[in-house]
Amino acid sequence: MGEPIGKREIFRKYPDVVDVPQLCEMLGGSRPVSKKTAYVC
Repeated sequence: MGEPIGKREIFRKYPDVVDVPQLCEMLGGSRPVSKKTAYVC
């Protein structure tokens, strides 16, 4: 097993402030997050 990947590594390609579509992409994984859910967060 490799070394754990930190949050900084996973989200490196994203800016510090993201919009809703980017947030959905970041949190999506195998189960995409809807825009409605992202706005509630």
